[in-house]
Amino acid sequence: MVALLTTGAANNDLRPTVKQSDANDSAAVFGVFAETVTTGLEVKVIRRGRAKVQLTVTTVAIAVGDLLASDNGGGAKEAAAATFGTILGRALQASTVTLDEIVVDVIGA
Repeated sequence: MVALLTTGAANNDLRPTVKQSDANDSAAVFGVFAETVTTGLEVKVIRRGRAKVQLTVTTVAIAVGDLLASDNGGGAKEAAAATFGTILGRALQASTVTLDEIVVDVIGA
């Protein structure tokens, strides 16, 4: 699932707060969750490199090289525009199937 940054590190705590994506083309894209955990626990987030991400948009038409952004279904979709901060990464696989998982080169914020 795609991770969105909700708050930065503060008060001598170096851990930012993230949540599962709930917005299309969010300007707060932080990376991809590397694991599933219960709310409130620490979690690994992939910010650069290759990762699998689920396509949660209803109309999927992803080609190799397409830029991806957050989707309100928790995963990714094709980016509406190549705006800094909204880009999750570049698709390394093509897909036309909703809920398919593809490999993405995560760019990170």
